[in-house]
Amino acid sequence: MKTIIQLYVIILILRSKSVYSKAILSEFKVSAIHELLRKGGWNCTDVIDYFIKRAVTYNPIIKALINFNPKAQIEAYDLDKFYHEKNVFKGQLHCIPFIIKDNIDVAGLPTTGGIKALRYSIPNKDAPVIDKLRKEGAIVIAKANMAEMAV
Repeated sequence: MKTIIQLYVIILILRSKSVYSKAILSEFKVSAIHELLRKGGWNCTDVIDYFIKRAVTYNPIIKALINFNPKAQIEAYDLDKFYHEKNVFKGQLHCIPFIIKDNIDVAGLPTTGGIKALRYSIPNKDAPVIDKLRKEGAIVIAKANMAEMAV
């Protein structure tokens, strides 16, 4: 029964708008995502929704992600607003979703470094690398699991 439900969910996802250009998105290239945004068939919110749905669908099987960014869709909406107002991308990584290892600080998300005792350690600012990526328009969608202390 569980397998049937999982297949049904996958079919629903595949039939949604999110896979209108799945051939392009399956390449996972910055240029492919930017092409979708420029053509106007998709917006940043659609792109982020697509990747979050994929992550939520497959994470129970591969167990690679431990914390999802609850603000990812809000950040996508803000980028959509920016693009519609200025008709330019915020940066070279405009609306590019990414997952970061759990030993890199992301404001508002726990940074555990694979140590359970640190699950409540929530930084109030981004690591410099995250700050640079966000300034270019990239969006953190989740943090990836890792071995304890990155060993």
